Amino acid sequence: MNYFDFFNFIENTMGINELEAWEKDSLECRLDKLNFAFIEFNEFNEFCDGYKISFGVRIEDRDLESIIEEKMNVSYKTY
Repeated sequence: MNYFDFFNFIENTMGINELEAWEKDSLECRLDKLNFAFIEFNEFNEFCDGYKISFGVRIEDRDLESIIEEKMNVSYKTY
């Protein structure tokens, strides 16, 4: 989901209007480590899991971010 939809849900559906700019920035950084400007479902699921919130959906082993991270973390020896 994109940032707009995420924060729109937080403010309008959940009724949380008190988030400071730094709190929004922190959430964006935590949920979008590679700065894709969207939040992957697996990342959101992992985040919620830390707070014992479960949606009953299995987290995929390899999501887009993990595939790209693997490609970016190639050592010079491997390259």
